[in-house]
Amino acid sequence: MYLEVKNNKLQLSGSGAGQIILMQNVTNLAVDDRNNYLNLTITTNKGKFSSILHLKKTVQNE
Repeated sequence: MYLEVKNNKLQLSGSGAGQIILMQNVTNLAVDDRNNYLNLTITTNKGKFSSILHLKKTVQNE
């Protein structure tokens, strides 16, 4: 799954045709890796929002 900004919408997209629109009017998404967590900063036309995600890290096979 991918978290991305597409057409000014923050969406969670799967590998197929599935997607979930999480937020509209998004102009920027910044992700800072803080080693134990990810800090997300979302910029919209109404301001900036920050959130912390604790995700289990895995290594993908190349």
